[in-house]
Amino acid sequence: MNLVQQLMIIMPTTQDVWVSILLLLLVTLAVVMVFVNYELRKKLPPGPPPVPILGNLLDLTELPHQSLSALAARYGGLMYLCLGMVHDVISIGS
Repeated sequence: MNLVQQLMIIMPTTQDVWVSILLLLLVTLAVVMVFVNYELRKKLPPGPPPVPILGNLLDLTELPHQSLSALAARYGGLMYLCLGMVHDVISIGS
């Protein structure tokens, strides 16, 4: 094997480089989104952790008033919920 063939084995192709750059950008974007979401959650009232895309819709049953009452007993009368992609601050009490 000559020197050129040995270098061809070691050096990545341009496709490998672009895949690496894309992967690095996606990981960076995910880290930034987690940090921004954490900073946003610090300023909001307490509430159950949302599921991606669905939010807290799975926490609500067929009788939403009873579900909200149970959530209020756990998190207090003022809580933060994500209903799908809509972010809500809900006040429950008399």
